[in-house]
Amino acid sequence: MCGIHVDGENHFLIAPRPGGHFSFAKAYYNSIYGRVESGWKKEEGRTVYTITVPPGCNAGIRLSGREEETVSSGTYEFYV
Repeated sequence: MCGIHVDGENHFLIAPRPGGHFSFAKAYYNSIYGRVESGWKKEEGRTVYTITVPPGCNAGIRLSGREEETVSSGTYEFYV
């Protein structure tokens, strides 16, 4: 549901899949590079995604209804 995948050295693919009767989900993975987090919640007719990428890493972000993009380390919020 939260879609955290190791996709190479210092690189992750984050592709969460909200759905079903759930209104939120959150998960983390303690990689050798640091903690990766992915979560989402349904809010006011949209889905809010929160994603954290550890220092020195980057991640491809795949969200339904948006073009895939690559981000560097940090915490991001996306509204779809």
